Amino acid sequence: MKKKLALLLAVVMLLSISLACAPKVPDSQKETGTEDSKQGSTPDKGKDTLVVLSAGAFAGGWDPTSHSILANKHLEHVLYTKILYPTDSGELVPGLCYEWETHDDGSATMKIREGVTFHDGSVCDAEDVKYTIENYSEKSKPSASNFREQLKCDIIDPYTVKVYPSSGEPFAEMMALLAGTPVFSSERTSEQYTNEGPMGTGPYKFVKFENECVYLEAYDGYWDTEKAPSIKYVEYKYVPDAATRLAALQSGEAHIIERIEIEHIDLIEKDANCKYVEVVSGECQMLICKWPREIMKNDNLRLALAYALDREGAVDAILGGHASVAKGFVAPSFVAYADAKGLPTYNPEKAKEKLAEAGYPNGEGLPPITFTTSVGMYAKTKECGEYFVQNWKDVGINVTFNPVETATWEELLYSDEERAGEIVHTGWSPSMPDAGVPINAHYANRGRCNFVEDPELTALIQKQSRVTDPEERLKVWSEEVYPYLASKCYNIPLWVSHHLYGYSANIEGFVLDSLSFCNFNEISFK
Repeated sequence: MKKKLALLLAVVMLLSISLACAPKVPDSQKETGTEDSKQGSTPDKGKDTLVVLSAGAFAGGWDPTSHSILANKHLEHVLYTKILYPTDSGELVPGLCYEWETHDDGSATMKIREGVTFHDGSVCDAEDVKYTIENYSEKSKPSASNFREQLKCDIIDPYTVKVYPSSGEPFAEMMALLAGTPVFSSERTSEQYTNEGPMGTGPYKFVKFENECVYLEAYDGYWDTEKAPSIKYVEYKYVPDAATRLAALQSGEAHIIERIEIEHIDLIEKDANCKYVEVVSGECQMLICKWPREIMKNDNLRLALAYALDREGAVDAILGGHASVAKGFVAPSFVAYADAKGLPTYNPEKAKEKLAEAGYPNGEGLPPITFTTSVGMYAKTKECGEYFVQNWKDVGINVTFNPVETATWEELLYSDEERAGEIVHTGWSPSMPDAGVPINAHYANRGRCNFVEDPELTALIQKQSRVTDPEERLKVWSEEVYPYLASKCYNIPLWVSHHLYGYSANIEGFVLDSLSFCNFNEISFK
Protein backbone atom coordinates (compact mmCIF):
# COMPACT_ATOMS: atom_id res chain seq x y z
CA MET A 1 0.00 0.00 0.00
CA LYS A 2 1.34 3.41 -0.89
CA LYS A 3 1.12 6.12 1.75
CA LYS A 4 -1.44 8.90 1.47
CA LEU A 5 1.23 11.38 0.52
CA ALA A 6 2.26 9.32 -2.49
CA LEU A 7 -1.33 8.83 -3.56
CA LEU A 8 -2.09 12.51 -3.18
CA LEU A 9 0.96 13.42 -5.19
CA ALA A 10 -0.06 11.11 -8.02
CA VAL A 11 -3.59 12.51 -8.06
CA VAL A 12 -2.37 16.11 -8.09
CA MET A 13 -0.01 15.38 -10.93
CA LEU A 14 -2.65 13.61 -12.96
CA LEU A 15 -4.98 16.54 -12.55
CA SER A 16 -2.26 18.89 -13.71
CA ILE A 17 -1.84 17.02 -16.98
CA SER A 18 -4.60 17.93 -19.38
CA LEU A 19 -6.16 15.65 -21.92
CA ALA A 20 -4.60 17.84 -24.57
CA CYS A 21 -1.13 16.58 -23.74
CA ALA A 22 0.81 14.53 -26.25
CA PRO A 23 0.26 10.76 -26.04
CA LYS A 24 2.25 8.68 -23.59
CA VAL A 25 4.20 6.86 -26.26
CA PRO A 26 5.24 9.52 -28.79
CA ASP A 27 6.96 9.06 -32.10
CA SER A 28 10.72 9.54 -31.91
CA GLN A 29 10.06 13.17 -32.78
CA LYS A 30 6.70 14.91 -32.65
CA GLU A 31 6.05 18.54 -33.55
CA THR A 32 3.06 20.30 -32.07
CA GLY A 33 1.69 23.79 -32.58
CA THR A 34 -1.19 25.71 -34.08
CA GLU A 35 -0.56 26.26 -37.78
CA ASP A 36 -3.60 28.12 -39.06
CA SER A 37 -4.28 30.81 -36.46
CA LYS A 38 -5.20 34.27 -37.72
CA GLN A 39 -3.45 35.94 -34.80
CA GLY A 40 -0.38 38.05 -35.48
CA SER A 41 3.10 36.60 -35.48
CA THR A 42 5.21 36.41 -32.34
CA PRO A 43 7.28 39.55 -31.87
CA ASP A 44 11.04 39.01 -31.87
CA LYS A 45 14.34 40.87 -31.61
CA GLY A 46 14.56 41.15 -35.39
CA LYS A 47 15.56 38.85 -38.19
CA ASP A 48 19.25 38.93 -37.34
CA THR A 49 19.27 37.43 -33.80
CA LEU A 50 18.22 33.96 -32.63
CA VAL A 51 17.59 33.78 -28.87
CA VAL A 52 17.95 30.36 -27.23
CA LEU A 53 17.37 29.73 -23.51
CA SER A 54 19.43 26.99 -21.87
CA ALA A 55 18.16 24.93 -18.94
CA GLY A 56 21.72 24.25 -17.84
CA ALA A 57 24.47 26.60 -16.70
CA PHE A 58 27.59 27.15 -18.79
CA ALA A 59 30.90 26.18 -17.21
CA GLY A 60 33.66 28.75 -17.30
CA GLY A 61 37.09 28.19 -18.78
CA TRP A 62 35.80 27.24 -22.25
CA ASP A 63 38.55 24.69 -22.87
CA PRO A 64 36.77 21.68 -24.49
CA THR A 65 38.95 19.28 -22.48
CA SER A 66 38.05 20.86 -19.12
CA HIS A 67 34.49 19.64 -18.58
CA SER A 68 31.66 17.25 -19.42
CA ILE A 69 28.91 19.87 -18.97
CA LEU A 70 25.93 19.42 -21.30
CA ALA A 71 25.27 23.15 -21.79
CA ASN A 72 28.85 23.60 -22.99
CA LYS A 73 28.50 20.57 -25.26
CA HIS A 74 25.44 22.20 -26.86
CA LEU A 75 27.43 25.39 -27.37
CA GLU A 76 30.45 23.55 -28.78
CA HIS A 77 28.18 21.88 -31.33
CA VAL A 78 27.94 25.16 -33.29
CA LEU A 79 31.38 26.56 -32.44
CA TYR A 80 33.41 23.55 -33.54
CA THR A 81 33.42 20.88 -36.23
CA LYS A 82 33.64 17.35 -34.88
CA ILE A 83 35.94 14.74 -36.40
CA LEU A 84 32.88 12.67 -37.34
CA TYR A 85 29.19 12.84 -36.49
CA PRO A 86 26.86 10.08 -35.29
CA THR A 87 23.33 9.60 -36.59
CA ASP A 88 20.53 8.69 -34.16
CA SER A 89 21.05 5.04 -35.15
CA GLY A 90 24.77 5.12 -34.35
CA GLU A 91 26.00 5.28 -37.95
CA LEU A 92 29.00 7.54 -38.50
CA VAL A 93 28.94 10.31 -41.10
CA PRO A 94 31.64 12.76 -42.24
CA GLY A 95 32.64 15.77 -40.18
CA LEU A 96 36.03 17.44 -40.39
CA CYS A 97 37.23 14.07 -41.67
CA TYR A 98 35.43 13.18 -44.88
CA GLU A 99 36.89 9.71 -45.43
CA TRP A 100 38.21 7.00 -43.11
CA GLU A 101 39.27 3.38 -43.07
CA THR A 102 39.53 1.09 -40.04
CA HIS A 103 42.18 -1.63 -39.82
CA ASP A 104 42.43 -5.04 -38.17
CA ASP A 105 45.01 -3.77 -35.68
CA GLY A 106 42.44 -1.34 -34.22
CA SER A 107 43.82 1.76 -35.93
CA ALA A 108 42.03 4.05 -38.41
CA THR A 109 43.35 6.20 -41.25
CA MET A 110 41.42 9.46 -41.67
CA LYS A 111 41.38 12.10 -44.41
CA ILE A 112 40.89 15.73 -43.31
CA ARG A 113 39.04 18.35 -45.32
CA GLU A 114 41.24 20.99 -46.90
CA GLY A 115 40.37 24.67 -46.84
CA VAL A 116 38.91 24.66 -43.33
CA THR A 117 39.90 27.59 -41.12
CA PHE A 118 39.55 28.46 -37.47
CA HIS A 119 37.68 31.58 -36.42
CA ASP A 120 40.99 33.52 -36.26
CA GLY A 121 41.64 32.67 -39.91
CA SER A 122 44.37 30.07 -39.29
CA VAL A 123 44.28 26.82 -41.28
CA CYS A 124 43.02 23.63 -39.67
CA ASP A 125 45.12 20.60 -40.59
CA ALA A 126 46.58 17.34 -39.32
CA GLU A 127 48.55 19.08 -36.56
CA ASP A 128 45.30 20.29 -35.01
CA VAL A 129 43.56 16.92 -35.37
CA LYS A 130 46.50 15.16 -33.72
CA TYR A 131 46.60 17.71 -30.89
CA THR A 132 42.84 17.43 -30.37
CA ILE A 133 42.70 13.64 -30.25
CA GLU A 134 45.65 13.22 -27.91
CA ASN A 135 44.57 16.01 -25.55
CA TYR A 136 40.85 15.20 -25.52
CA SER A 137 41.63 11.60 -24.48
CA GLU A 138 44.46 12.46 -22.08
CA LYS A 139 43.63 10.85 -18.73
CA SER A 140 44.14 13.95 -16.59
CA LYS A 141 41.46 15.84 -18.55
CA PRO A 142 37.74 15.72 -17.64
CA SER A 143 36.92 15.18 -21.32
CA ALA A 144 38.70 11.82 -21.10
CA SER A 145 36.09 10.38 -18.73
CA ASN A 146 34.42 8.79 -21.78
CA PHE A 147 37.69 7.25 -22.97
CA ARG A 148 38.83 4.00 -21.41
CA GLU A 149 42.33 4.65 -22.71
CA GLN A 150 44.47 7.33 -24.30
CA LEU A 151 44.40 7.64 -28.10
CA LYS A 152 47.47 8.38 -30.18
CA CYS A 153 47.67 10.01 -33.59
CA ASP A 154 50.38 9.92 -36.26
CA ILE A 155 50.55 12.49 -39.05
CA ILE A 156 50.86 10.84 -42.47
CA ASP A 157 50.70 14.10 -44.44
CA PRO A 158 49.21 17.57 -43.78
CA TYR A 159 45.66 16.23 -44.28
CA THR A 160 45.92 12.56 -43.31
CA VAL A 161 46.27 11.01 -39.85
CA LYS A 162 46.42 7.54 -38.35
CA VAL A 163 44.61 7.13 -35.03
CA TYR A 164 45.13 4.18 -32.65
CA PRO A 165 44.78 3.20 -28.97
CA SER A 166 47.90 3.77 -26.88
CA SER A 167 47.77 0.11 -25.78
CA GLY A 168 48.08 -1.08 -29.37
CA GLU A 169 45.07 -3.35 -28.79
CA PRO A 170 41.59 -3.04 -30.37
CA PHE A 171 39.29 -0.42 -28.84
CA ALA A 172 35.72 -1.05 -30.04
CA GLU A 173 34.29 2.36 -29.21
CA MET A 174 37.19 4.40 -30.62
CA MET A 175 35.36 5.58 -33.74
CA ALA A 176 32.24 6.45 -31.75
CA LEU A 177 34.38 8.57 -29.43
CA LEU A 178 35.88 10.41 -32.38
CA ALA A 179 32.33 11.16 -33.51
CA GLY A 180 31.88 13.29 -30.42
CA THR A 181 35.26 15.04 -30.46
CA PRO A 182 35.34 18.75 -31.44
CA VAL A 183 38.53 19.80 -33.23
CA PHE A 184 40.38 22.72 -31.64
CA SER A 185 43.54 24.62 -32.47
CA SER A 186 46.93 23.20 -31.49
CA GLU A 187 48.14 26.77 -30.94
CA ARG A 188 45.50 27.91 -28.45
CA THR A 189 46.51 27.92 -24.78
CA SER A 190 44.41 27.42 -21.65
CA GLU A 191 44.94 31.10 -20.84
CA GLN A 192 43.49 32.06 -24.20
CA TYR A 193 40.39 29.94 -23.56
CA THR A 194 39.94 31.68 -20.21
CA ASN A 195 40.61 35.21 -21.46
CA GLU A 196 39.31 35.07 -25.03
CA GLY A 197 36.75 32.27 -25.02
CA PRO A 198 36.34 29.19 -27.25
CA MET A 199 37.48 29.08 -30.88
CA GLY A 200 36.72 26.42 -33.45
CA THR A 201 35.85 25.96 -37.12
CA GLY A 202 32.07 25.85 -36.72
CA PRO A 203 29.33 28.00 -38.27
CA TYR A 204 29.30 30.46 -35.35
CA LYS A 205 32.12 32.16 -33.49
CA PHE A 206 32.27 33.30 -29.88
CA VAL A 207 31.87 37.02 -29.18
CA LYS A 208 31.47 37.33 -25.40
CA PHE A 209 29.98 35.82 -22.25
CA GLU A 210 28.05 38.26 -20.10
CA ASN A 211 25.30 37.90 -17.48
CA GLU A 212 24.95 34.13 -18.07
CA CYS A 213 24.55 34.72 -21.84
CA VAL A 214 26.89 33.58 -24.60
CA TYR A 215 26.86 35.89 -27.62
CA LEU A 216 27.69 34.33 -30.99
CA GLU A 217 28.17 35.70 -34.50
CA ALA A 218 28.06 33.85 -37.82
CA TYR A 219 31.52 32.96 -39.11
CA ASP A 220 31.91 34.26 -42.66
CA GLY A 221 34.65 31.74 -43.41
CA TYR A 222 32.65 28.64 -42.46
CA TRP A 223 33.80 25.75 -44.65
CA ASP A 224 30.36 24.22 -45.36
CA THR A 225 28.96 27.01 -47.52
CA GLU A 226 25.71 25.11 -48.18
CA LYS A 227 24.95 25.23 -44.45
CA ALA A 228 26.26 28.70 -43.69
CA PRO A 229 24.06 30.50 -41.11
CA SER A 230 21.18 32.59 -42.36
CA ILE A 231 20.78 34.25 -38.94
CA LYS A 232 23.77 36.43 -38.13
CA TYR A 233 23.66 36.43 -34.32
CA VAL A 234 22.77 33.99 -31.55
CA GLU A 235 22.19 34.81 -27.89
CA TYR A 236 22.39 31.60 -25.85
CA LYS A 237 21.34 32.34 -22.28
CA TYR A 238 21.09 30.26 -19.12
CA VAL A 239 17.66 30.67 -17.51
CA PRO A 240 17.19 28.17 -14.66
CA ASP A 241 13.44 28.54 -14.19
CA ALA A 242 11.21 26.67 -16.69
CA ALA A 243 8.27 29.05 -16.22
CA THR A 244 10.50 32.03 -16.99
CA ARG A 245 11.74 30.29 -20.14
CA LEU A 246 8.15 29.68 -21.25
CA ALA A 247 7.14 33.29 -20.62
CA ALA A 248 10.06 34.45 -22.76
CA LEU A 249 8.95 32.16 -25.60
CA GLN A 250 5.34 33.32 -25.43
CA SER A 251 6.31 36.99 -25.37
CA GLY A 252 8.65 36.61 -28.33
CA GLU A 253 11.76 37.36 -26.29
CA ALA A 254 13.09 33.86 -27.04
CA HIS A 255 12.85 31.61 -30.11
CA ILE A 256 13.92 28.26 -28.61
CA ILE A 257 13.64 27.09 -25.00
CA GLU A 258 15.08 23.90 -23.58
CA ARG A 259 13.23 21.38 -21.40
CA ILE A 260 9.67 22.65 -21.05
CA GLU A 261 7.65 21.30 -18.13
CA ILE A 262 4.85 18.79 -18.68
CA GLU A 263 2.11 21.27 -17.75
CA HIS A 264 3.46 23.74 -20.30
CA ILE A 265 2.51 21.48 -23.21
CA ASP A 266 -1.15 22.49 -23.05
CA LEU A 267 -0.25 26.19 -22.86
CA ILE A 268 1.96 25.90 -25.94
CA GLU A 269 -0.66 23.95 -27.89
CA LYS A 270 -3.15 26.75 -27.27
CA ASP A 271 -0.71 29.47 -28.34
CA ALA A 272 -0.69 30.11 -32.09
CA ASN A 273 2.79 31.58 -31.90
CA CYS A 274 4.48 28.64 -30.22
CA LYS A 275 5.24 25.00 -30.92
CA TYR A 276 7.00 22.20 -29.12
CA VAL A 277 8.90 19.12 -30.14
CA GLU A 278 9.19 15.83 -28.23
CA VAL A 279 12.18 13.57 -28.93
CA VAL A 280 12.86 10.16 -27.40
CA SER A 281 16.43 10.84 -26.42
CA GLY A 282 19.69 9.11 -25.70
CA GLU A 283 19.67 10.60 -22.19
CA CYS A 284 19.29 8.10 -19.38
CA GLN A 285 18.26 9.61 -16.04
CA MET A 286 19.59 7.89 -12.94
CA LEU A 287 20.42 8.20 -9.28
CA ILE A 288 24.13 8.54 -8.60
CA CYS A 289 25.23 6.76 -5.41
CA LYS A 290 28.28 8.59 -4.06
CA TRP A 291 30.90 5.89 -3.41
CA PRO A 292 33.10 8.06 -1.14
CA ARG A 293 30.31 8.02 1.47
CA GLU A 294 31.01 4.86 3.51
CA ILE A 295 27.34 3.89 3.75
CA MET A 296 27.01 3.85 -0.06
CA LYS A 297 29.65 1.11 -0.32
CA ASN A 298 27.06 -1.30 1.10
CA ASP A 299 25.78 -3.33 -1.91
CA ASN A 300 22.59 -4.43 -0.18
CA LEU A 301 21.70 -0.88 0.84
CA ARG A 302 21.99 0.34 -2.75
CA LEU A 303 19.84 -2.57 -3.89
CA ALA A 304 17.27 -1.76 -1.19
CA LEU A 305 17.13 1.81 -2.49
CA ALA A 306 16.62 0.50 -6.03
CA TYR A 307 13.89 -2.04 -5.19
CA ALA A 308 11.95 0.60 -3.23
CA LEU A 309 11.53 2.93 -6.24
CA ASP A 310 8.22 2.99 -8.10
CA ARG A 311 9.66 4.25 -11.37
CA GLU A 312 6.61 3.25 -13.42
CA GLY A 313 4.35 5.18 -11.08
CA ALA A 314 6.52 8.28 -11.39
CA VAL A 315 6.62 8.09 -15.19
CA ASP A 316 2.87 7.56 -15.51
CA ALA A 317 1.47 9.85 -12.82
CA ILE A 318 4.08 12.60 -12.54
CA LEU A 319 5.75 12.72 -15.97
CA GLY A 320 2.50 11.96 -17.78
CA GLY A 321 4.18 9.30 -19.90
CA HIS A 322 6.76 11.74 -21.28
CA ALA A 323 9.63 9.37 -20.46
CA SER A 324 10.35 5.65 -20.91
CA VAL A 325 11.11 3.50 -17.86
CA ALA A 326 14.71 2.30 -18.07
CA LYS A 327 15.30 -1.42 -18.52
CA GLY A 328 19.03 -1.03 -18.78
CA PHE A 329 21.95 1.27 -18.09
CA VAL A 330 21.95 3.17 -21.40
CA ALA A 331 19.28 4.28 -23.84
CA PRO A 332 17.84 1.58 -26.16
CA SER A 333 18.96 3.58 -29.19
CA PHE A 334 22.62 3.06 -28.30
CA VAL A 335 24.97 0.64 -30.02
CA ALA A 336 25.48 -2.44 -27.76
CA TYR A 337 22.27 -1.85 -25.79
CA ALA A 338 20.52 -4.77 -24.08
CA ASP A 339 18.05 -4.99 -21.22
CA ALA A 340 19.98 -5.50 -17.99
CA LYS A 341 19.26 -8.94 -16.53
CA GLY A 342 18.53 -8.72 -12.82
CA LEU A 343 17.93 -4.96 -12.75
CA PRO A 344 15.81 -4.26 -9.63
CA THR A 345 12.20 -3.34 -10.26
CA TYR A 346 9.61 -2.00 -7.81
CA ASN A 347 9.29 -4.51 -4.98
CA PRO A 348 8.87 -3.03 -1.46
CA GLU A 349 9.15 -6.42 0.24
CA LYS A 350 12.41 -7.17 -1.55
CA ALA A 351 13.64 -3.72 -0.57
CA LYS A 352 12.94 -4.51 3.09
CA GLU A 353 14.82 -7.80 2.76
CA LYS A 354 17.85 -6.09 1.27
CA LEU A 355 17.71 -3.40 3.93
CA ALA A 356 17.84 -6.09 6.63
CA GLU A 357 20.71 -7.84 4.80
CA ALA A 358 22.50 -4.50 4.72
CA GLY A 359 22.41 -4.53 8.52
CA TYR A 360 19.55 -2.09 9.02
CA PRO A 361 16.32 -4.05 9.67
CA ASN A 362 13.37 -1.68 9.28
CA GLY A 363 15.90 1.11 8.93
CA GLU A 364 17.18 0.77 12.49
CA GLY A 365 20.59 2.35 12.95
CA LEU A 366 20.70 3.66 9.38
CA PRO A 367 22.98 6.73 9.13
CA PRO A 368 21.60 9.94 7.57
CA ILE A 369 21.16 9.93 3.79
CA THR A 370 20.78 13.11 1.71
CA PHE A 371 19.26 13.05 -1.78
CA THR A 372 19.94 16.04 -4.06
CA THR A 373 18.19 16.96 -7.28
CA SER A 374 18.06 19.99 -9.57
CA VAL A 375 15.07 22.25 -10.05
CA GLY A 376 14.64 23.58 -13.58
CA MET A 377 16.91 21.18 -15.45
CA TYR A 378 14.85 18.00 -15.87
CA ALA A 379 11.07 17.73 -15.88
CA LYS A 380 9.33 17.36 -12.51
CA THR A 381 12.47 16.60 -10.54
CA LYS A 382 11.09 18.05 -7.32
CA GLU A 383 7.83 16.10 -7.57
CA CYS A 384 9.60 12.87 -8.54
CA GLY A 385 12.10 13.40 -5.74
CA GLU A 386 9.32 13.82 -3.16
CA TYR A 387 7.69 10.64 -4.44
CA PHE A 388 10.95 8.67 -4.17
CA VAL A 389 11.54 9.94 -0.64
CA GLN A 390 8.10 8.57 0.24
CA ASN A 391 8.91 5.26 -1.50
CA TRP A 392 12.01 4.91 0.64
CA LYS A 393 10.18 5.90 3.81
CA ASP A 394 7.61 3.18 3.13
CA VAL A 395 10.32 0.52 3.49
CA GLY A 396 12.11 2.10 6.44
CA ILE A 397 14.71 4.29 4.72
CA ASN A 398 14.51 7.89 5.88
CA VAL A 399 16.08 10.28 3.38
CA THR A 400 16.56 14.06 3.56
CA PHE A 401 15.51 15.69 0.29
CA ASN A 402 17.64 18.54 -1.08
CA PRO A 403 16.22 20.20 -4.23
CA VAL A 404 18.54 22.99 -5.45
CA GLU A 405 18.92 25.30 -8.44
CA THR A 406 20.83 23.99 -11.44
CA ALA A 407 24.24 25.59 -10.92
CA THR A 408 24.50 24.32 -7.31
CA TRP A 409 23.25 20.87 -8.32
CA GLU A 410 25.86 20.63 -11.07
CA GLU A 411 28.61 21.50 -8.61
CA LEU A 412 27.44 18.78 -6.19
CA LEU A 413 27.02 16.24 -8.99
CA TYR A 414 30.72 16.39 -9.86
CA SER A 415 31.94 16.60 -6.26
CA ASP A 416 33.29 13.73 -4.15
CA GLU A 417 33.20 15.84 -1.01
CA GLU A 418 30.89 15.12 1.93
CA ARG A 419 28.69 18.13 1.12
CA ALA A 420 27.59 16.33 -2.06
CA GLY A 421 25.59 13.91 0.11
CA GLU A 422 24.86 10.29 -0.66
CA ILE A 423 22.54 10.35 -3.70
CA VAL A 424 22.31 12.81 -6.60
CA HIS A 425 19.80 12.65 -9.44
CA THR A 426 21.07 13.36 -12.94
CA GLY A 427 20.65 12.60 -16.61
CA TRP A 428 23.56 11.58 -18.83
CA SER A 429 23.50 12.44 -22.50
CA PRO A 430 26.75 11.42 -24.25
CA SER A 431 27.79 12.99 -27.52
CA MET A 432 28.02 9.55 -29.13
CA PRO A 433 25.38 6.75 -29.05
CA ASP A 434 27.59 3.82 -28.05
CA ALA A 435 27.13 2.01 -24.73
CA GLY A 436 30.86 2.05 -24.07
CA VAL A 437 30.90 5.84 -23.84
CA PRO A 438 28.65 6.44 -20.78
CA ILE A 439 29.66 3.16 -19.14
CA ASN A 440 33.35 4.09 -19.39
CA ALA A 441 32.53 7.49 -17.89
CA HIS A 442 30.63 6.16 -14.89
CA TYR A 443 32.33 2.89 -14.02
CA ALA A 444 35.79 2.33 -15.53
CA ASN A 445 38.76 2.95 -13.23
CA ARG A 446 37.24 5.73 -11.08
CA GLY A 447 33.69 6.63 -12.02
CA ARG A 448 32.65 10.10 -13.07
CA CYS A 449 30.21 11.54 -10.47
CA ASN A 450 29.88 8.36 -8.38
CA PHE A 451 33.68 7.93 -7.98
CA VAL A 452 33.30 4.15 -7.69
CA GLU A 453 36.44 2.02 -7.99
CA ASP A 454 35.70 -1.60 -8.90
CA PRO A 455 38.61 -3.47 -10.58
CA GLU A 456 36.38 -6.41 -11.53
CA LEU A 457 33.94 -4.11 -13.33
CA THR A 458 36.76 -2.19 -14.99
CA ALA A 459 38.12 -5.50 -16.32
CA LEU A 460 34.70 -6.41 -17.76
CA ILE A 461 34.43 -3.03 -19.47
CA GLN A 462 37.91 -3.51 -20.92
CA LYS A 463 36.94 -6.98 -22.12
CA GLN A 464 34.01 -5.68 -24.21
CA SER A 465 36.15 -2.96 -25.73
CA ARG A 466 38.64 -5.53 -27.05
CA VAL A 467 35.89 -7.30 -29.01
CA THR A 468 35.37 -5.67 -32.40
CA ASP A 469 32.80 -8.10 -33.79
CA PRO A 470 29.42 -6.41 -33.02
CA GLU A 471 27.56 -9.63 -32.15
CA GLU A 472 30.31 -10.95 -29.89
CA ARG A 473 30.67 -7.57 -28.25
CA LEU A 474 26.93 -7.40 -27.54
CA LYS A 475 27.15 -10.86 -25.96
CA VAL A 476 29.78 -9.63 -23.50
CA TRP A 477 27.61 -6.65 -22.65
CA SER A 478 24.35 -8.60 -22.22
CA GLU A 479 25.77 -11.63 -20.39
CA GLU A 480 28.55 -10.08 -18.31
CA VAL A 481 28.72 -6.29 -18.05
CA TYR A 482 25.03 -5.41 -17.67
CA PRO A 483 24.18 -8.20 -15.18
CA TYR A 484 27.16 -7.18 -13.05
CA LEU A 485 26.00 -3.55 -13.06
CA ALA A 486 22.47 -4.68 -12.09
CA SER A 487 23.85 -6.68 -9.18
CA LYS A 488 25.65 -3.61 -7.83
CA CYS A 489 23.52 -0.56 -8.75
CA TYR A 490 26.33 1.92 -8.27
CA ASN A 491 23.98 4.13 -10.30
CA ILE A 492 20.25 3.35 -10.26
CA PRO A 493 18.62 3.76 -13.71
CA LEU A 494 15.28 5.61 -13.72
CA TRP A 495 14.07 6.40 -17.23
CA VAL A 496 15.06 7.52 -20.70
CA SER A 497 14.24 11.20 -21.16
CA HIS A 498 11.83 12.52 -23.75
CA HIS A 499 13.30 15.91 -24.62
CA LEU A 500 10.63 18.59 -24.71
CA TYR A 501 11.71 21.85 -26.34
CA GLY A 502 9.54 24.84 -27.16
CA TYR A 503 10.12 27.07 -30.16
CA SER A 504 8.62 30.00 -32.03
CA ALA A 505 6.26 29.45 -34.95
CA ASN A 506 8.27 32.16 -36.70
CA ILE A 507 11.32 29.97 -37.27
CA GLU A 508 11.89 27.00 -39.56
CA GLY A 509 14.62 24.40 -39.86
CA PHE A 510 14.72 23.69 -36.13
CA VAL A 511 15.56 19.99 -35.63
CA LEU A 512 16.51 18.41 -32.31
CA ASP A 513 18.37 15.10 -32.47
CA SER A 514 18.22 12.31 -29.89
CA LEU A 515 21.47 13.50 -28.30
CA SER A 516 19.86 16.95 -27.75
CA PHE A 517 21.99 18.76 -30.34
CA CYS A 518 20.60 21.43 -32.66
CA ASN A 519 22.22 23.08 -35.68
CA PHE A 520 21.50 26.78 -35.20
CA ASN A 521 23.02 27.46 -38.60
CA GLU A 522 20.19 25.55 -40.31
CA ILE A 523 17.47 27.68 -38.69
CA SER A 524 15.92 30.67 -40.42
CA PHE A 525 13.12 33.14 -39.79
CA LYS A 526 9.96 32.82 -41.85
